[in-house]
Amino acid sequence: MLYHSNGPPRGRVGARRSKPRLVALMRVVAFVGVLVACIHASVWAVSRDVSSAPAFNGQLASVSYTPFDGSAHPDSGRRSSAEQIRADLKAIAPFTRMIRTYSSTGGAELVPEVAREFGLRVSVGAWIDKNTSRNDREMRAVIDLARKHRNVDSVVVGNETIYRGEQTIDELIRKIQRVKRETSVPVTTGEIWSAWIEHPELASAVDFIAAHKWFNLAAMRGIEAAKGWRAQLSSEMSANQIAEAQRLAREWLSIFR
Repeated sequence: MLYHSNGPPRGRVGARRSKPRLVALMRVVAFVGVLVACIHASVWAVSRDVSSAPAFNGQLASVSYTPFDGSAHPDSGRRSSAEQIRADLKAIAPFTRMIRTYSSTGGAELVPEVAREFGLRVSVGAWIDKNTSRNDREMRAVIDLARKHRNVDSVVVGNETIYRGEQTIDELIRKIQRVKRETSVPVTTGEIWSAWIEHPELASAVDFIAAHKWFNLAAMRGIEAAKGWRAQLSSEMSANQIAEAQRLAREWLSIFR
């Protein structure tokens, strides 16, 4: 789920950004994710014995993509080839206008050029963890890709790095700031919803918010703590905010009809 942060517009995206009412609007954004995940999980519960994928005739705004076998980590498996990526994107392209990657090394640096062949935009990622030397390679690579390829629309510095405890907030913000200084496209990081609420300084450091909301699926599997988080979120929202979240969830789900 994406939400623009309070900062000047950057890069070629060109959309005018309004100032967020951070806490209230993040609750609405998070609750939209709750509703969407709830509906998706309900559909899964009904159809989990069906082996074929559901028919889909629309086009998604974006799809997350990694060329590594079974993992988003750049060190997993063998190095990706342009041929593999081309075959993947040929299958993906009819269903989306943009792809998001998690890394810029290990062969993933080939994605923007191949994506251009299919008219796809790319939100290019830098994998960040505790490996300082590889972090630096990722940072250099993602900056180079953002400068070189006109179909790179944004940069995502790290994926759930704070959630995994592999960077401090200050360390991650410094990396985000470095990419913002050295590129002209919008820059963010991907984190679970609570990281954005607990660390407003992180929200202020990015150009848009990429919030991952998993607690509702956990609640549906019977995890009591997740049920509490879901209940807490809804209790902190007004009736109007909940109604707006429901409207946005229905609007998002309409693309599947």
